[in-house]
Amino acid sequence: MVPLVVSVLLAVLLMALLCLLRTCLPRMYMPRTLLVRERPPPPLPPGAVAWLWAVWTISDDTVFRTAGLDAFVYLKFQEVIYQ
Repeated sequence: MVPLVVSVLLAVLLMALLCLLRTCLPRMYMPRTLLVRERPPPPLPPGAVAWLWAVWTISDDTVFRTAGLDAFVYLKFQEVIYQ
């Protein structure tokens, strides 16, 4: 039971850290949003965890257009694993 509690606490702590760092360090965690391109990625909604819904509902075409083929294939691979 103790390892489960430690794992859950660690996961919550790391998720909170990611949410904080994502907004404080955009050059590291959101570099493609800073590029000047003809088709920039859609803006993320404000809020600490509002980005989760946007990531969960993004279309395949948008991922392919903005992140490239390698990111698209990786996300498709993850999708197949979790089904």
